[in-house]
Amino acid sequence: LLVIGQAQGSPRSRGGNGDPAAAQATFTKGIQLALTHADTSTADGQLSRILDMQLEVGLFNEAKQTLLLIKGAMTKQAAEYSIRIRTPR
Repeated sequence: LLVIGQAQGSPRSRGGNGDPAAAQATFTKGIQLALTHADTSTADGQLSRILDMQLEVGLFNEAKQTLLLIKGAMTKQAAEYSIRIRTPR
């Protein structure tokens, strides 16, 4: 799902579809699947990868919402740092 979301959300100039709404719909499916894992470290790892792809395709507000779902302190801290350095000011 991550590769599909990346392709959907990336600009056409980079070989993507330039469709952030479709990308977010795909990422939302990934988030739903990640949240089904009983092991929070597995779920957090998947949510972190989704967050990174959201940032890559410019879905900054959506990435901040995904951050709220991450439970582990270390993973959350790393994700917060990614958002801080990759979000335009």
